[in-house]
Amino acid sequence: MTLPVLLLIAFGTIETCGAVFAKQSLQSAAQECAREAALPSATLASVRARLDEFSARRDLSSVVLTMTPSDPAGLPAGTTLVVSLSLPAEEVGLIAGQFLSGEVEASCTVVKSF
Repeated sequence: MTLPVLLLIAFGTIETCGAVFAKQSLQSAAQECAREAALPSATLASVRARLDEFSARRDLSSVVLTMTPSDPAGLPAGTTLVVSLSLPAEEVGLIAGQFLSGEVEASCTVVKSF
């Protein structure tokens, strides 16, 4: 009689851990992209390449990148950059995406380096 309850708790724990891992991975990816965007030689292509590299390592797909300003190339030092990433909720876990709506989001703000 207790087996279904224990299985439900076990699978719920696994799904919750998967959702937390996805959120933390997305936040780490936002920090990595922001670090890349802050470099003096940064371009939109180099930031996207960093995101693709990080996403492949963390097994994240369908990550959407939004930056303000949209291209870090040629910006003067001291400019504030905001890197925002979003992941559709359906991509989180095996079952958790069915219960989540919208997107999982993360962002990071940096200042362009000299």
